[in-house]
Amino acid sequence: MTSKRPIFRNINKPVLRQEGFTLLETLVAMMVLSIALVIVFQLFSGALNAGHISESYTLAVWHAREKMDELLLYETLSEEIQEGDFEDGYRWRYLIEQAAADSQLNLESAAAFTITVWVSWEEGQKTRQMDISALTIAKLPDV
Repeated sequence: MTSKRPIFRNINKPVLRQEGFTLLETLVAMMVLSIALVIVFQLFSGALNAGHISESYTLAVWHAREKMDELLLYETLSEEIQEGDFEDGYRWRYLIEQAAADSQLNLESAAAFTITVWVSWEEGQKTRQMDISALTIAKLPDV
């Protein structure tokens, strides 16, 4: 016959406990870590993409300034539209048009011109474009 006796712990005797993590705690920690890594990789990818777009726009500005500087060197200007390609895949187009006559400008052989330069390029499925404009005074072509 077995008797059921209550088990009392000795207060002075330390209770042995198992140290470590349970399987559930380990799985929760792995899930938190995986979610954090996905977020970090998305941020990193976004930063790389923003850097690439910034580099593309910087190169487009350089090309636009190059074409604008070339046009501003001409001594005579007339209204015209031209377009072409740069060697690295960027395309340019410019428009030169005579600005509205200002009553304070009293020029006989010169006129004010507005020059607008557009630069465009393909980036993935998108076509991006930027433009710059300048106002200059140049001689009219001899007729």
